[in-house]
Amino acid sequence: MTDLGKLEGTDSVAVAINNHDQIVGSSDAGVRTWLFLWGKGEMKEIADLGISGHASDINDYGIVVGWVTAAIGGSRALIYRCGETTDL
Repeated sequence: MTDLGKLEGTDSVAVAINNHDQIVGSSDAGVRTWLFLWGKGEMKEIADLGISGHASDINDYGIVVGWVTAAIGGSRALIYRCGETTDL
């Protein structure tokens, strides 16, 4: 078992792993939940589109899907690939 760490706050949750040992999940910061991508021993935030977000899956190409909740309400789907986050 590997401790992935956290971005901010108290804890983080991993939800998916691909065949290249890349892991996605969320890190709880109390008032906000950050989406993260973990790989090669480093965790980084992958989307800053809302006040709360959750990664759902990652494929072997490193493409991440998930969703965020906007400050004004409502949830939106997102995709992260090649370092870019796209609001769907």
